[in-house]
Amino acid sequence: MKSAFRGEQAKAVLLQCPTLTDKELIKDCRHCPPTTDAFRRWLSERISAFLLAN
Repeated sequence: MKSAFRGEQAKAVLLQCPTLTDKELIKDCRHCPPTTDAFRRWLSERISAFLLAN
């Protein structure tokens, strides 16, 4: 029986990814992001800026 986890394949793909240079921690967030309107607005602006830049 084959394993559902393809560790070597995943590792090969990840090694081809460029290094992340833009990192940002979400303030007051430990495990999952908040679901407030303000956070959703902030996140949508970040995603839009990323997509429009590429």
